[in-house]
Amino acid sequence: MNIQHFREARQSLKTKRWLSVLVVATMSIGIALLMTMQTTVYHQQRVPVPAISQERYVILTDSRTPDDDPINFSWQYPSLSWNDAQRLLNMQTPATRQSINYNARAVLVADDPTVRPVWAEGVATDNQFFSLFEAPFLFGGAWSKEASMSGEALIILTRDMNDKLFAGENSVGRTLLAEGIRTTVVGVLDVWPIKTTFYDRSFSDREMHQMYVPLGFATQNNLMRAGTMYCEQTQRESIGDVRRDNIDALMASDCGWINLWAEMASSEQAQEYQALLRQFVQEQQKLGRYTRTNPDVLVANINEIMELRGTDDWASTLLVMAYLFFGVCLVNTVGILLAKFLNHGKRVSLYRALGASKSYILKLHLIEVLFLGAIGALFGLILAYFGLELMFRIEMYQMDYHGDPKIVKQYFTLDWQLIGMAIGVALISIIVAGLYPIWKICNIPPASQLKS
Repeated sequence: MNIQHFREARQSLKTKRWLSVLVVATMSIGIALLMTMQTTVYHQQRVPVPAISQERYVILTDSRTPDDDPINFSWQYPSLSWNDAQRLLNMQTPATRQSINYNARAVLVADDPTVRPVWAEGVATDNQFFSLFEAPFLFGGAWSKEASMSGEALIILTRDMNDKLFAGENSVGRTLLAEGIRTTVVGVLDVWPIKTTFYDRSFSDREMHQMYVPLGFATQNNLMRAGTMYCEQTQRESIGDVRRDNIDALMASDCGWINLWAEMASSEQAQEYQALLRQFVQEQQKLGRYTRTNPDVLVANINEIMELRGTDDWASTLLVMAYLFFGVCLVNTVGILLAKFLNHGKRVSLYRALGASKSYILKLHLIEVLFLGAIGALFGLILAYFGLELMFRIEMYQMDYHGDPKIVKQYFTLDWQLIGMAIGVALISIIVAGLYPIWKICNIPPASQLKS
């Protein structure tokens, strides 16, 4: 190919311009719809922490009663009870390190009277949590191992919360009120691009947690609990409100509310941990617990959990429909290109009569097809941007605007990988669609056209 091919292809685009516009419009609409749906599914399937997801395992046991309703997936098993989590933490296991957490809430009040109190969603956890999940710190760091259960009033804020309470300054060493308790800031997390709160198994994409406090501080001060909590009816009645009342009774019960994560370097270690977990459950059965027949256990890393969860059925259905619609657009493109290229019949026949080879004609029309595909991809991406913006606004409306726009927006944003995919799909598709029209125009008998 040389510069002459590109000049001829550019000139060819100007003939029957309305057909060129129609090809671009057809490709643009198909690409826009396809990439709008592909983006939402792509972000749903994206692993939260890909660098470590193969080595971070959630530990679950099926502590439900035989009368409980069936569940569809093992990752939906209840969380562990407090005592079970403590037993597993103290057991000799293949795990390099382990960490437990549960969701907690508190009203945070800064000393500055001009700053309004903030209702913060957070996590009560130990000091291992931050190194286990490689949480990035902007200021300070995690509390000590001793402080995890000592009851010391410490807190780690996210960057957004630090901006609200301390105007983005280094707040390490400063204090605030958490549920009326004077609490010292020991760290501020930097932006943590995990998209979903996977570590509490909610996989929430509405808003991230805004504070992290030691387990001892949360339990000793009975901070309000959040998230999914499993309790048998009799235990729930004896405890009362499991989110607000009687933390001591909750900790002594078999209610599931503690998430346990472990770091293991290989699947063999995970299988060994799973065998120990089964043995642990069997021992507890002898004590009258785990009343289901052959209660199951789960030791699964983040990748496996994401695979088990799959994607939203509705989003997957829409993606299939988008691919089908894109196929219809390609079929239409074949017909439009055929009409456009056959209109070149006399010019092509003249070129052939003057000595142009079939390969020259093929290259000429292939470049023209690629031009149309590139323009279609460009306009398709622009339309996809507006389509994703519309879906983002609809999603926020469905949430009653309670979600964090920064978090929700991530699910409706094109990244470079998706942009590259759109361009690649457009170019490959337009080449496939142009194969028959190009073959047809290359094989027109020159004599039949020149006579007319």
